[in-house]
Amino acid sequence: MAKVANDEFDPKAFLAKVGAGKTILKLGKNQHVFEQGDAADAVFYIQKGKVKLTVLSEQGKEAVVLKLSNVTLTPHIAGASVRTVNYAAEQAAEEVRRFIAGEPPRNPC
Repeated sequence: MAKVANDEFDPKAFLAKVGAGKTILKLGKNQHVFEQGDAADAVFYIQKGKVKLTVLSEQGKEAVVLKLSNVTLTPHIAGASVRTVNYAAEQAAEEVRRFIAGEPPRNPC
């Protein structure tokens, strides 16, 4: 396994340390990790397997945008207001601060 530089985020180390703030799911083929319209309140790290990023047209047709493996997914929040984006950024920064300080997450999943 390649060594991660000191200034890079290591998701495996993070997940090993988080404890109560994580949920591990084992999903089968064609099961959804995140769907368009779901609350953008979590980060997903794909440890094993692959995911495909799709979009759904107004007519209900699905189109594959990307196929990914071993990736961290952050749900898209472009439709959010400036206030909501600022609040999300403040919450994310606080969770990172807590992680660095060795404190448990404030809002475990």
